[in-house]
Formats: sequence, structure tokens, C-alpha cells
Amino acid sequence: MKYFKFKYTREHEEEQKSIANNSVYKCLIGVLNKLIPKANPDFEQKYNNVSTWYIEYDDDKQFTSKEIGLNEKGKVIVKAPYKKNLGLWVDSCLQYEDYLSFDVIPIKKEEFMVLWDIPLVI
Repeated sequence: MKYFKFKYTREHEEEQKSIANNSVYKCLIGVLNKLIPKANPDFEQKYNNVSTWYIEYDDDKQFTSKEIGLNEKGKVIVKAPYKKNLGLWVDSCLQYEDYLSFDVIPIKKEEFMVLWDIPLVI
């Protein structure tokens, strides 16, 4: 498993629009198109408030297995998979190499798990 975090803002989306053939861009658009209330009913309105994402990436199977979103105050406001919520990144086709364009910062599993274990209030 790989564990990492990155800042992600609307500016990242605008940068990706200028690179229409970029695989990250195509995946991101696919993910955003999936953001309908039934895909993530508890988090739909919270995604715009996420400033930092924490990711658990399964490098053997090459997929995002868990995600945690923190707001600007460092509070966990989304995590997935969680109940009926598939997640933004978990439900994407991004490979680890695609995430590198977000200037990821490697973290330890323990740092991720501390955040994962925080009860989520919806």
C-alpha cells in the first residue's frame, strides 16, 4: 500500500482543462460526472470544502482503496468508502502515476489510520 496526501482545489481542474488528452483530466471528468446524489449522497455538498486529500492506494492491485478529505481547519469532513458513499477518488480510474501530477506528499500508514479512525458526523 502507498499512503499520500495532496492539496486539491478548483484551480487544479482549470489546469487540467488545458490538457484535454491528459489521462488525469479524462479520469477527473469521469469522476466529476459521477458525482450525483446517489453516488455520494452524504458528501455531495462537502466536496467543495475539501482542501487536503489523504489517499490509501493499493499498489499491488493498482486502485485507490480509501480516501479522506479534510477542510481548511484540518477537520475530517469526508471519507470513503463509507456507508452509501463510494467516494470521489475511490470511484476513479486514476493510477498512482496520475496522482503524481498533484504533487503528492508520502505519509505513513499510521498518519492515515489516525484520520480514518476519527468518527464521521454527517
